[in-house]
Amino acid sequence: MSNIKPTIVYEPQYNLGQYAQAYSLWLSCVEKSLSQQVSSGKIQESVKRKTMELEQDLKTKNRELAAITLQMVTKNDLLLEVQDALQTTAKTNDSEALKAIIRKLTVKIESHLNNTSDWDAFEAHFNLLHSDFFKKLKGIYPGLTIPELKMCAFIKMGLSTKEIAQRLNLSMRGTETGRFRLRKKLDLVDGMSFQVFLDTL
Repeated sequence: MSNIKPTIVYEPQYNLGQYAQAYSLWLSCVEKSLSQQVSSGKIQESVKRKTMELEQDLKTKNRELAAITLQMVTKNDLLLEVQDALQTTAKTNDSEALKAIIRKLTVKIESHLNNTSDWDAFEAHFNLLHSDFFKKLKGIYPGLTIPELKMCAFIKMGLSTKEIAQRLNLSMRGTETGRFRLRKKLDLVDGMSFQVFLDTL
């Protein structure tokens, strides 16, 4: 075997240009693949975040809708009582009878404004819609009165000062004063949004 000598030797034919081109193509494909994976991850994260935002927005809208519906039911009950009294009034010409009906109507309105059972129902529904809001609020601030609790609820619902004044049967100035005193009672720092604070409960 040692006496065998090759007659032809084949050496590899180096073509650095083709090798470099092939390597560049391979490197480009690797970088593209890695980039797509990162991009896909970002897209998935973005879609997930957007979905969560939409779900939260839907929950908020549902709570707002339920709160508005509750207000409408309460208001409609009062309007039906007023309508019934007015229809009775229209059927009589007796001044004394008219005065009696007006007094009765006034008492109904005052009773409605001061009806604690309506408030109890509102509080129960509000707790369901807003994760035991009143329970948490009264747990932290047990000294809050019913008018103050109502104001907190209306502020959380995003009602304006005028709307709150109408619901609490107060003047605009009285509502602003009550709101200022309530901020002090809750130890809210200057510049902190009342509604943002209540949303954290």
